[in-house]
Amino acid sequence: MLLGIMKIDREINIKYTTKGDKKMKGAKEYYDLFKGKSQQIGRLFFQFHTHARGKCLEIYLLPDGVLVNSNRIGSTTNVVEIYGMISGQRGWTEEYGWLYKGKWQDDFNNIIEQKLAEEIENKKQASIERIKDENNHKQNINKLLDSYN
Repeated sequence: MLLGIMKIDREINIKYTTKGDKKMKGAKEYYDLFKGKSQQIGRLFFQFHTHARGKCLEIYLLPDGVLVNSNRIGSTTNVVEIYGMISGQRGWTEEYGWLYKGKWQDDFNNIIEQKLAEEIENKKQASIERIKDENNHKQNINKLLDSYN
């Protein structure tokens, strides 16, 4: 069981690159990590969407005290897009990365690490439950077989 959990751990950690200046072709990994749900975390607003060829992510820095009550940044004033498309043609060859560098990158990395830890824990719990169910099923089968006289 422990080997299975370690494998899940390794697969999830390999899937995400959050440190450094590396570009990502798209935003699929982050889209999947956030389950495609646009949301505000602190002063960062993560806006996800899709197009015909993939998934997209923009991150906006919000003014202090601003709350976004929808899944789109819309007409919120005084926001700055800090992460988004940095090159390529939208829908075909775009690459995503930081448009501006600052302390929000550390917050972003912390958010991603927290999300990864949650995902790892959820997968571990699901694996443990699946193993328990399999063991219970085997015990029930053995009990029934043993009861035959």
